[in-house]
Amino acid sequence: MRRRMRVRRAVAQANVAMADEAWCLTDAAAELVRAGSRAATVRVSPVAGPWDLMRHERVPGGVPRSDQVIVPGTITWYKRPDDALRWISENHDRLGTRQVLFAGEDDGSGCWPYVYDLAGQMGLTVRRQTLDRPQLYAAMRRSAAVVVPSALETLGFALSEALCHASTVVASPLASHREVANRLGRFPEWLGEGSSEHRTSEPAQVSDRLIGVQAAWVALGRSLGLPRRAGDARTSTSAGVLRGG
Repeated sequence: MRRRMRVRRAVAQANVAMADEAWCLTDAAAELVRAGSRAATVRVSPVAGPWDLMRHERVPGGVPRSDQVIVPGTITWYKRPDDALRWISENHDRLGTRQVLFAGEDDGSGCWPYVYDLAGQMGLTVRRQTLDRPQLYAAMRRSAAVVVPSALETLGFALSEALCHASTVVASPLASHREVANRLGRFPEWLGEGSSEHRTSEPAQVSDRLIGVQAAWVALGRSLGLPRRAGDARTSTSAGVLRGG
């Protein structure tokens, strides 16, 4: 897995080095590109979440809560699932649960068996399930909490999804995560900062800012000189840029 990651990083750096311009979707990603590449120009066209984030209802009042905590994303080492387990173990009394759902694929690196064993040692019950986005958003709305503990992200869309759908959100204080939270106007409990009494900020401002997510994708398409699809609300770049980060 280490060799694979080194090769992927080398390929990405080579691709960026050949580009006249490098477009990034967060300031945090732009800083990484400037520091690690020879791209002539690095530009930022900021976005705070997936294109269709506002098409799904934000967490409404009165939704019945489930008895599980959601940890979204691929189960891999740099996502720091062990940090999620430690936080849940320390806060299970206020959460009212020891049930944890890892909503993502196992990358085959041995991380999932490690997580499963560690959870058993902590007295937590874990399971894994790959969810599509509507299923994930529904699970987030019902969750006791959503924890996003990653050690490295350039986009942080898992956090934006959680902030729009979950009542309680906990996240690692990465630059990209702080950027997403600032753009949406809602803030999670930051891992390692604050006491266990801290609560996620209220989501009142999120609905007012969600429309800006789509506007940002349109602005990116215009900056790249790409046309809108006739009869389609999406720009032709959304899927490709989202995958590439």
